[in-house]
Amino acid sequence: KKSTIELYVEGKEMVKLFWKNKNDETEWNTKITELIEFFKENKVFGVSLEKVMERERDKFPNNNIPLIMKATMHYLLEQGKNSEGIFRVPGDSAKMDNCKRLFDTDSIDKIDFREYSPHDIAGILKLYVRELPEPIFPFNIYTQRIDIQNDFGYN
Repeated sequence: KKSTIELYVEGKEMVKLFWKNKNDETEWNTKITELIEFFKENKVFGVSLEKVMERERDKFPNNNIPLIMKATMHYLLEQGKNSEGIFRVPGDSAKMDNCKRLFDTDSIDKIDFREYSPHDIAGILKLYVRELPEPIFPFNIYTQRIDIQNDFGYN
């Protein structure tokens, strides 16, 4: 008799795992748990700026912003200067999903930015900022930020 585990992500079936005996089941459970923990430890989307910076500090001590922001903004400054509607025109969702997965699994070295359009990378940057648990300008300084904005005539 075979046993089965079905894994779903956002309601879509991703993979079915089968095993024939208890040892196989234990091994699969261990590997799945390790994979989930690895993903949680390296995830950048949906994680606070403080936590991402804390995690990246050892690898990149001179970075003042998360690597995902640095990499995407650098790309956009170099490749996106002449792209119309850089933040308005949507990127390719399949490419963006792949790029997000690579960032979330600490695989930035595997990202070949030449495979992406400026709209794809702008979409990744927008998605990252949108998924932050707290805005870049936190709620506790919102009023102060608005006051500064008004002082400089940007109403």
